[in-house]
Amino acid sequence: MKSSSPPTIEPSRTNSTHFPLKLMEILDNEEITDIITWLPHGRGFTITDKKRFAAEVMPIYFKESKYTSFTRRLNRWKFTIQTQGHKKASYYHPEFVKGDVQSCQTMRPIPQPARRKKRLDIPNVAADGTGSNNLIGRAHSDSFAMQGSAGLNSGRNYMGQDPLQPRGFSGMGGGVSP
Repeated sequence: MKSSSPPTIEPSRTNSTHFPLKLMEILDNEEITDIITWLPHGRGFTITDKKRFAAEVMPIYFKESKYTSFTRRLNRWKFTIQTQGHKKASYYHPEFVKGDVQSCQTMRPIPQPARRKKRLDIPNVAADGTGSNNLIGRAHSDSFAMQGSAGLNSGRNYMGQDPLQPRGFSGMGGGVSP
């Protein structure tokens, strides 16, 4: 049954978290064949209306509702894409065949690398501005080390040259030093 009104989709056959089984359930739903459908040979599928798929189908079956998230998940499960023209694409997997639930259950995703939690380093600064992680104190001492023995107020860089003058210019004499 094809219509322009939103279909009534009820995920009933499986409550599985196994992505390929959910996808097979979606593809077997006759009410949304104008949005997503099996290819005639049953060894792949195509999404004919990406916007409606993201708006009407994905929120019912998946946590995310962005089409790019869905395609990322297809890639993770080793589906390959076969493009046919500018907007039409089909997806294939050797173990994902219409009606073959047992092969579908043997599918495994590509392992994701473990995520590392980002740790926020908060400096250990005392009320008077001192401390082992005093950022201002470290920046000051680092810049002094880069200045070398010339000091911070000499107006010269760590090579002993005035950074505002071209190389080889000695200053007052106007000539080029050897």
